[in-house]
Amino acid sequence: MPRRFIDLSIAIESGLPSDPPLMIPRITYMDHAMGAQTMELFYPGLTGKDLPGGLGWAVEHLEVSSHAGTHMDAPWHFHPTQDNGKPALTIDQFPLEWSGKRRGGRLHGQAGRL
Repeated sequence: MPRRFIDLSIAIESGLPSDPPLMIPRITYMDHAMGAQTMELFYPGLTGKDLPGGLGWAVEHLEVSSHAGTHMDAPWHFHPTQDNGKPALTIDQFPLEWSGKRRGGRLHGQAGRL
């Protein structure tokens, strides 16, 4: 039977509740007028008169941690080693097939629930 994936993710939004509050994402929106000013810094000699309607690009600046929104913690998050000193798996090394199968694990070689 083929595996079925269900997307449970939530969108990253400015002020998205997070725990601890230090991890709350912040998004600063720069409109087209401010974008024109920024473009002048990127392209010396450019002025707003050079841009259609005097407007530049719109940009969103994101301040976000890996704990914002829906996420999965890799073993590396908890400790740099696993399995008696082997380098801990990072999220890009974590086999997708493992997700949802384990309910607990071992940390530092000690039995316990994660």
